[in-house]
Amino acid sequence: MIDLSKKGTSATNIGMGLATLAIVIVAPLIYSSLPESYLGPRTDFGMGLGITALALSMLSALYSMRRAHMKYRWGNLETWLRVHTYTGLLALLFALLHCDWRFQPGAATAALILLFFTDISGLIGWVFYMFAHSLAVSEEAGKLDSPDEIFSQMDKLQDSIDNLQKRLEKTSSRDEKILGEIVDEENKLGQLRVELKSSLRRESLIGIWMYVHFPLSMTFLVTACVHAFVTFYLL
Repeated sequence: MIDLSKKGTSATNIGMGLATLAIVIVAPLIYSSLPESYLGPRTDFGMGLGITALALSMLSALYSMRRAHMKYRWGNLETWLRVHTYTGLLALLFALLHCDWRFQPGAATAALILLFFTDISGLIGWVFYMFAHSLAVSEEAGKLDSPDEIFSQMDKLQDSIDNLQKRLEKTSSRDEKILGEIVDEENKLGQLRVELKSSLRRESLIGIWMYVHFPLSMTFLVTACVHAFVTFYLL
């Protein structure tokens, strides 16, 4: 049987990837063909590009909120990650077009450099997410299995095993059915222990990576907002 949900996810991945690639290729070509009066960060068009870059960055940052609240089902986490990745890349593109490829000392250039390194660290995290087996996403729940969730499942299984053992003790003869259920539950518990080790290792690696990516992204957003405030209200 064909897994339609997985097929649909792959189609979405390809569609979003191709759309992002098209924008990355076409946008600079269109920009280079514009009249000189449109070019530069101070023109209305240039300002629009800058606002678009900041808006895309804000949208990309929403992924951190979604991941921090795993218990709420605000859409599929994998979809959020794709949006986070593509909007982050597009934000860098529009920021480069906004500054017209001119780099001068100041908050604008500082924000651009921070955005560049944020994207680089994000791409490293994306590769890690896509190819590390310990970051496998649950196809049914559409979310990562956290250590807390695995601990909860283990507690339920242990309670089930304890109840089955109590039932077995009350029977006067050897109940093969109950013994079989105990073995099945203990096998599941063993699998969860393996998953728990993988999950804890994953969380540790993500934690180390987040100590780089998250401060970079927050510093960029603050610097970009300062640049926007200075541009619109002080200059």
